[in-house]
This record gives sequence, C-alpha cells and structure tokens, in this order.
Amino acid sequence: MLSIPKRVLMALVAVLAVVSVLLSWAIRDPAREDIRGAFFGYLGDLRQGQNASASKRIFPDDLAGLKTGALDRAGGEPVFRQQAMDFLEVRDAALLIAVPKERFFEFLLARTLDLHPRVKDVLSEGKVVGTGLHRTGDEADLTASFALDVPEGKRHFTMRIHLTKVDDIWFLRL
Repeated sequence: MLSIPKRVLMALVAVLAVVSVLLSWAIRDPAREDIRGAFFGYLGDLRQGQNASASKRIFPDDLAGLKTGALDRAGGEPVFRQQAMDFLEVRDAALLIAVPKERFFEFLLARTLDLHPRVKDVLSEGKVVGTGLHRTGDEADLTASFALDVPEGKRHFTMRIHLTKVDDIWFLRL
C-alpha cells in the first residue's frame, strides 16, 4: 500500500482549498446579488401589500402590454370593467385609457390575489428555502422555492421569474 506522508497530504488539501476559493471567486457572477435583490425587493413589496412599489419593479414594456390587454378585456366584459373602474377610482370607462400602466398592474395583482388566496398565502407566509439562478448577459432566470406549513403538513411551491437588465436595473418580466 502506498504511504503518503501526513505533511504532504495536508499541503495537498491546503492547495486544493486555495484553488477552490480562487476558482469560486474568479467565476463568481457579480450581478447575482443584484438579481436576487430585485427578486427579494419584489417579494417584500408583495408581502407588505405595496403594489405600487412592486409595479415599479416590472419591465416597463410588459406593463404597457398588460394595460393594453386589460383595456381590451374591460371593453368586452362589463364585470371586469366595473371592477377596474372601482379599483382605479374612475367614474367613466372612457377615462380608463388615461390611467398609468403601473396602476393597471396594481389592479390586476390585487384582483389575482383576491381570486387566488392560496397564492397570497404562499407569498405572505411561505419561507424561501432556496433560489437558483441562470444568467446570460442582461437576461436572467430565477427560480425560488417556498415552503409553507399547512394543516396537512409542509408544502413546497416553486416560482420562476425571468428578469431583464436595462440601464443597470433588473426588472421582472411578466
């Protein structure tokens, strides 16, 4: 059997540890914390019910598309139109067009959370137990795993979010 002196083995372990630290530092993604910060900022806004702040974290072009879709739906569905008018405090449907796109996001977010209380539970009570991140240039995909204690036991949920960087700011995509 081959016998390696203890001092050589310890030196080898020390060299491997140093190389490992250097490699992890060299391949570290400096944008990783910015991306995670954008996600956790959005999650914090949702948990605190700060929908106006959450809307500012959404990619502006996506907000414009969301507004267009909501206006189209309001044009064809009287119940949806009335809900939008009540939430946005607009007395005439024709005035909906003047409402800022961020407010439409706030309305649709509040409506979604009211219609799907389970999503609200996960966002407000769920504990983030892990995140995964894949970035290519100014685009990133983040996966967050949530654990939620329910009467039946612990449940796990996954949220996948795509982000885009514009002018050094990471925006969440819809």
